[in-house]
Amino acid sequence: MNGLSIRKIDDEGSELEVIESFKSEIEKSMPFIIMEILPVYNLDDNPDRYSRQNEIQKILKELGYTTLRIVKNKKQLLNFNEVSEIGIHSNLDECDYIFVPENNLDQFNFISQKVLVD
Repeated sequence: MNGLSIRKIDDEGSELEVIESFKSEIEKSMPFIIMEILPVYNLDDNPDRYSRQNEIQKILKELGYTTLRIVKNKKQLLNFNEVSEIGIHSNLDECDYIFVPENNLDQFNFISQKVLVD
């Protein structure tokens, strides 16, 4: 993982615009991206939020990223679970994600297991 780059996007609902604005830079540097995406809760009340989270995931998937949910209990890091879809849920402990370039996924898994064990 030479030249490792990590970006955190915490823009209170404007994450999609940030991704769109920096798409070419993301494609060029392929950073790990940490992002909070608030839960949809239910589709009837939050169709726009659902659409936006799907668009974020679609863009990053097209750029070669895998979506991992950061599993935690309050502030304690428990695991990273790959998700094919962010989906609809209401658990605030499941709204943090790390988007990992697919070509770095094996290295990320190796490193994350070391972190979780230690």
